Amino acid sequence: ASGSAVVRARRPRSSLESGILLIAADDCRLQFSGRVVIGESCARFDWPATRVVFSTTASRVAVRMDAGRNYFNVVVNGRRVAVLKGSQGVMDYWIDACPVGAPRAVVEFQKRTEARISTPLQAFFGGVTKPVMLHGVLVENGDLVDTPAAPMRSIEFIGDSETAGFGNCGPSEPGTPGWKACFTVNPADQDAFQAWPACVAEKLQADLSIIAWSGMGVLWNAPMGGCTTRHTMIDVYGHVLACEADAPGDGRESPGVSTLDAWIPDIIVLYIGGNDWYSFSEAREGELSAACRELLLRIRSLRPQATILVLCASGESFCACMGSREEQMRFAADMERCWRRAVAEASDARIHLEIVLPSPIIDVTDPSDWGQMAHWSAQGHAKWARAAIPLVAKHAGWPVPMPASCL
Repeated sequence: ASGSAVVRARRPRSSLESGILLIAADDCRLQFSGRVVIGESCARFDWPATRVVFSTTASRVAVRMDAGRNYFNVVVNGRRVAVLKGSQGVMDYWIDACPVGAPRAVVEFQKRTEARISTPLQAFFGGVTKPVMLHGVLVENGDLVDTPAAPMRSIEFIGDSETAGFGNCGPSEPGTPGWKACFTVNPADQDAFQAWPACVAEKLQADLSIIAWSGMGVLWNAPMGGCTTRHTMIDVYGHVLACEADAPGDGRESPGVSTLDAWIPDIIVLYIGGNDWYSFSEAREGELSAACRELLLRIRSLRPQATILVLCASGESFCACMGSREEQMRFAADMERCWRRAVAEASDARIHLEIVLPSPIIDVTDPSDWGQMAHWSAQGHAKWARAAIPLVAKHAGWPVPMPASCL
């Protein structure tokens, strides 16, 4: 549950006031999770669920950043105290940190939104979310201290809107989305930390990174402008910043493995293909299987040590934008065939496939399972996560937590 703390935004002063320190973004006491480019002047990131964590003795703290119109959870001592609506341009975002009498506080700023999302009106005027540029942390009447160690385990999740948490905090709109839903999309309704990857990582006591983009496919993105980039996951996976894929070139040029090695996962979990299905046909099945294999090989080339787990949906539990049981079963069968063939042809003993069957199922007739534009609500994500936890634990070689529940 969120608290009632107030985030106060103001433009940076030309000089620091008495009692306030500015800690640079490259200070070792700032702990980042996910893909981040850390330079001398700022830290840049844009994938969903990226976060910065620090421990402080200060009464008030602020992050100095260009938030790129993104939304953030502000978490103090493990409790969400505010949701921050970021703006374009450098601002100082102040929040109370240490309660009176407390020796220190652990503060997190968690990026809720994905790399490029907006309301329809914002999109028309070019107002999509952009990369975050974090210039540092301000502390008042205190300092930063050593942050608790990051989890020893790590998981990287790859996917589309269902992995990014698209619409999971929005109004319940089950079934096949209509045009009205398309025109009411709001970035405020997305929270990657209430999506299934964050739940899986929390229960398995693992750090996480989410490489997910709504509307994106392995080979074919969602039709009719349903994705905010022309590139597919094969193109963008190797990029530390999602926005780099749209630089001049074919979209696949990446900074190299050395940059990605700043954050190395123990296991990589893929759940993607729903957008490809809109362009799928029996005649094109071979194309999609080959592309799935290419993605697996691309991941393996950049993550040579990680276990790779492909998750496929069951025909019994509903996925995003499925309007009937028949449609869900056909989708699940098509995707399972393509991915099984891809895994077999990859010929890699450390690539695995599992079917996820939530119990109880995510049900198109249960409004509480659904959020914006026929995507899972936080409850729907929790159901999927509960079924995925033992599968991820099994292939990572970790014990299954009891109970393995996110509800």
